[in-house]
Amino acid sequence: MSGKRSVALVDDERLLAALNEARRECLRALDVLPLHGADYRTVEGVAAAIEDLAGILAGAQGFSAPAHQRRAGGAR
Repeated sequence: MSGKRSVALVDDERLLAALNEARRECLRALDVLPLHGADYRTVEGVAAAIEDLAGILAGAQGFSAPAHQRRAGGAR
């Protein structure tokens, strides 16, 4: 075993769907939390981290790109 993980074992669509659900929950929380409080800033940071991870998985397109562009590795 070479110690490298196979990217073929990662289901990008499933992972992106889970990240999208987590992002939606963050956005719901931001709607009810007091603006600019400690909890608001924390959830805002989590949402930003989710966006960054989605961007990595989707070829820097994140949730803003159509699904066919995400699957194709991003728009060029």
